Amino acid sequence: MQKTNDLIATLETSIAQYKTEYADLISAAQAIKIDLSQVESKVERSIALIKNLSLEKMRWETTSENY
Repeated sequence: MQKTNDLIATLETSIAQYKTEYADLISAAQAIKIDLSQVESKVERSIALIKNLSLEKMRWETTSENY
């Protein structure tokens, strides 16, 4: 009977540790998703900026050719 109780206590301790580890992993995964979203937003803004700068460069080149 004591062995069974010891085994149950050990298993309950393990389960509690696994629950804590799982919660930490879920939290880390959520943080990664937030970071990913922020990086995607920055990349989109960067692409738009590069496109606008390219258009501005072409405009300047056209303007300078006309002078």
